[in-house]
Amino acid sequence: MTGYFLAVDIGNSKAHFGLFNKDRLLLVEAFAHSERATALQMLFSRWRIDPRIIDASGISSVIPNATNGWAHNVFRALGKSPRIITGLTTPQFHTLYEDPNQLGNDRICKIIAAQHYFNPPLIAVDVGSAVTIDYIDKTGLHLGGTISLGPTLQARGINMYTAQLPRVGIEGEVTAFSRETTQAVRSGIMMGTAGAIDNIVDQMELLSEKVQTVVATGGVGRLIKPYSRRITDCDPYLVLQGIRLICTGQDK
Repeated sequence: MTGYFLAVDIGNSKAHFGLFNKDRLLLVEAFAHSERATALQMLFSRWRIDPRIIDASGISSVIPNATNGWAHNVFRALGKSPRIITGLTTPQFHTLYEDPNQLGNDRICKIIAAQHYFNPPLIAVDVGSAVTIDYIDKTGLHLGGTISLGPTLQARGINMYTAQLPRVGIEGEVTAFSRETTQAVRSGIMMGTAGAIDNIVDQMELLSEKVQTVVATGGVGRLIKPYSRRITDCDPYLVLQGIRLICTGQDK
């Protein structure tokens, strides 16, 4: 056994790959879904590693129709089947959600990793295509959470459904006193998302107890943190970490 593990996070916009050696994340790479046919070949070429050194792999997917295709490619590359994570195959995950299988596999992985690396009670925030905010109490029980539209889709929507507002990138200067339209749209999206996160965190604490940790993850988490008064930590790879923890039996 080499201790190498491949985690695959199939998100709405991209598939992210993380190579671990035991508990250390060594390499991360992302591919568009249109690159699926050649992604694994390109991955190992870029990383300059022999896929035969990898002991095991796991997949979290939020796109059911894409899961089997990505899993087949992983099997072809490694010669062994990846573990597919679902709410029903993660017995150590405890939630009050009515149907854990509807929770979203990425949320399960995020929550497992958050309570592994931080002390509950805590709130875990994933800022990607959607913004998911989840509360974990001091016993490790997931009490529930919220889902809203992420900054990238907000930027796309405001351009698609208005006559004159431009499509903007979410990276760039943000200020409440914007003096041109592109900056005003970006600032409204980024500060508005941060404000919504802060308000939901406040509301969660009113229903349960105050938390010391609000950890953000996802592709946009690091960009939102400067405008939030409640986000305390940022780890962009919580989902990849959660996949590893679940598949290696460390999700306890």
